[in-house]
Amino acid sequence: KMMKYAKMANEPNLEASANINLATQYVYLKLFDKAKICFERGLFLYKKTNNTAMVGVALANIGNSELKQGQYIKAIEYFRKSLAITVKTDNLYTKSRIVSTCNMLSVAYLYANKLDSSLVYQKKCIELGEKIQNHQNIYDMYNGFAEYYFKKGDNKNSIFYAEKALIYAQKLLSIEKQSSLYSLLYQNYKQTN
Repeated sequence: KMMKYAKMANEPNLEASANINLATQYVYLKLFDKAKICFERGLFLYKKTNNTAMVGVALANIGNSELKQGQYIKAIEYFRKSLAITVKTDNLYTKSRIVSTCNMLSVAYLYANKLDSSLVYQKKCIELGEKIQNHQNIYDMYNGFAEYYFKKGDNKNSIFYAEKALIYAQKLLSIEKQSSLYSLLYQNYKQTN
């Protein structure tokens, strides 16, 4: 319905947003071919209207789609493009997006087994996230470090960061995040004993 309204109203930014939102839903349904079509259409419309901030958001969403498909190198490319665009804008929303994109880059590098690059982006996340004091971003950063150190076999640091992440998961009232962290802590303790 939103798509029809946007086309009737001749609002390219609204139509672009509708395409990106629809694409995101297709990703959750694992209908990646349909998602790709909508992502490309939304990205085209944002570029056409020179909406730079939303081009960055769209590229990050495409990166998330690639990440969910296990296409880590492609995801990294999209996240890097998103970051390059997003850092050129300056407001609280884009600062939060920068932290989020750095975190996703860290995750993509971690899954691609490029641990040093993952660590670089996690450190950027910590630095930026603490400046803007966003609980979700801070949780993501500490959780990313916990996973990074677990993958490296450094249980002591993984436990340290998982416990920090747990504080923010509790502040966010997220049972799912808390459960995931307790599982990671259990795995760490199991390996140390």
